[in-house]
Amino acid sequence: MNLSLSGVTERDVDLMILEEIIASQEFRDRFTERIGIGTALSVTSAARSVTTSNGESDLEVSFTDGHRTTHVLIENKVDAPLQPSQGERYQARAEMYVEQGEHEVVIAVLTAPSRYLSSKRQVQSFEHQVAYEEIREWLHDLTASDSRTAYKVALIEAAIVRGETGWVLKPDPTTTEFWREYWILATRIAPELRMPEPDAKPATSGFIAFRPSELPDGYELLHKLPYGHVDLQIRGGAEQIGSIRDRYEPHLDSGMRIERASKSAVIRITVPKIQFRTSFSNVEAEVKEGVAAARRLLNWYRTTETAQTGQQ
Repeated sequence: MNLSLSGVTERDVDLMILEEIIASQEFRDRFTERIGIGTALSVTSAARSVTTSNGESDLEVSFTDGHRTTHVLIENKVDAPLQPSQGERYQARAEMYVEQGEHEVVIAVLTAPSRYLSSKRQVQSFEHQVAYEEIREWLHDLTASDSRTAYKVALIEAAIVRGETGWVLKPDPTTTEFWREYWILATRIAPELRMPEPDAKPATSGFIAFRPSELPDGYELLHKLPYGHVDLQIRGGAEQIGSIRDRYEPHLDSGMRIERASKSAVIRITVPKIQFRTSFSNVEAEVKEGVAAARRLLNWYRTTETAQTGQQ
């Protein structure tokens, strides 16, 4: 049978890996042996897209031999780059689970094409890296190999090809120059925001991220240029929007509001929308308004958290 698959996504591979781990003891044994937790294990829980206060796991699976349970966090990548400190956030999530008593042993695993694993320095933040090429061989070796397995082999091969030829940063000179001018201005008038010096940017890069030292893991300060928002964003906070409102809403300053933003919760200030693929001088006044809003949110957060701590 001739199979040709295009447009394979990380979600497709997520679900295929999860299905094999749950349904195939042979595949499960290969996977668990590869990550050093033994064989002949059973699955006690499994989930895709698990969001916590400090980030999201693509997959989470608990394995047990009847006496000891190991919880595995899996980040799956086809071609998209790892986010800044993503591996460290996985490790922090693993430590959080152990400290909170949710799991006794937690490890973080990265699955991706071998070319991806060899080209990204950040992969070392994960305790184990499993190449798609290994997964392809495990599928080939399954005793119950049939047309269903052939389809899954074709899927993982398509993902390997995409990993080799997929996403490539295409710098846009106008956007890159805009970001640099923004950085120069923000560093001069609001150094406490600690905007990182930008590198080359594609034409679609419209979210400016600040890195003030006061913000804990899971909190981000963003100027979303095309939407006209400056947000103090709490990753994974959408599911806890009620408690976040209880904590922060009584203390909001004028012009601030709490909203959902996809899977996150945000404390938001509306500012002018900015067309960033233009000359910086044309929108400098709007940029200054956005930077001022980011400073307001940071100062508000400092004051609010200090007050909250003093009341405890």
